[in-house]
Amino acid sequence: MKSLVASAVALFLASSSSAALPGALVWLPPADFSRWSEVDALLRVRDLKLTVALTPEMASPLVRAALAPWAAKGRVEIAARIGGDPILPLVDSHPAAPRPQDALERAVEARETLAKQLEMPVSGLLVGAGALDPSLASVLGACGASWILTGPYASEDKPWVTTGKSLLIPARLLSPTADDSWTASGAQVYDESMSASSFFLTVAAALPERARPTAGWSTVGELPAAKSDARFEASTVASWPAWDPAAAQTPPFDPAVKAAWSAYGAAAEAVDRYQNSGAADLQTLDAAVELLRRAQAARHYRAAPDVAPDLRTHLLAVYKRLKLPAPDSLYDSPASSASSVIIGDGPT
Repeated sequence: MKSLVASAVALFLASSSSAALPGALVWLPPADFSRWSEVDALLRVRDLKLTVALTPEMASPLVRAALAPWAAKGRVEIAARIGGDPILPLVDSHPAAPRPQDALERAVEARETLAKQLEMPVSGLLVGAGALDPSLASVLGACGASWILTGPYASEDKPWVTTGKSLLIPARLLSPTADDSWTASGAQVYDESMSASSFFLTVAAALPERARPTAGWSTVGELPAAKSDARFEASTVASWPAWDPAAAQTPPFDPAVKAAWSAYGAAAEAVDRYQNSGAADLQTLDAAVELLRRAQAARHYRAAPDVAPDLRTHLLAVYKRLKLPAPDSLYDSPASSASSVIIGDGPT
């Protein structure tokens, strides 16, 4: 009798875990996206469900006006992103000055601020490019998010894992064109967080009218109910690779990215020394930390020469706020003269 029961339970678990998940489209709009009325127009003509991930800086009355009615109908879900979409393992594991506290503090702040500004529920969190490691996963388990979207797991059938009260849900990167990946099961990400222009609405509108996943559309928050297999602890996963192939690895291999990462580490170390000096002024420290966090933005650690002056501006401002001399390397660029003119920009 016991063997029959065990067999039935095993069969049930196997069938429930192998059943097709609904498809969940996750969109990360560019930071300056403003065409929110077009999102409303798309949802009026297509039966899609969307999880829209925003930073607190993106919250506005226009966003609320366009998305709140659809959220009330269950067609839209709002998730939080940390400002600048930092690649958290780069910040957490820097050998000069690791700052795991930033991940938790910024995640909590992002969710709470976004929910307050939009006056809408914000249950999920997206980390920069989906990149995580086990130590960060355990830290973020205390951020209050019911789910955290990560890069893909090692295998499609691997059980999802939990950390604290959060479920880590794997996601894959969507194709930039309306192909079969758009109707695949599970979470699919259209990441425009590093883009100057947005094409998501155009591509979504180009989907064939009858195109939909086998199990239908869902939001990310609705996926756990459809995947009922056992959950494992985050410590069982070695790492969650970024879904964006252009995201910096830890440690970086690209020479330009490695140089930027080293410059950031030196500034972070200076902040740590000031904090532990026994003579730190709280207002000065808070301002320096805010400037340092601006320097954590993912765009600074991609192989793109046009972002270097912006990073240099933030790092020089950190040293200026602490009244410390900046390393000579921060001035070794033709663009540094332009940067030095505005190094006072930032918290005062």
